[in-house]
Amino acid sequence: MYLDKKELAKVLNIPITSIDYYRREKGMPSIKIGKHNRYVLSDIRNWLEKTKQN
Repeated sequence: MYLDKKELAKVLNIPITSIDYYRREKGMPSIKIGKHNRYVLSDIRNWLEKTKQN
C-alpha cells in the first residue's frame, strides 16, 4: 500500500514538513507516481532501522 506524505506523517507522528526534509536531505525512500511521491511503510521502517544503526 502506498501512503502520501500526510498519511505517513500521521503514522510516524511527525510534521508533514519533516517528510519532505527526510526525503530530500536524508534519502528517505519514496516512489514517484505522477507529480507526487508515495511511500511504502515497510520500506520506511527498513530505512529507519538502517539509519538507527549508523
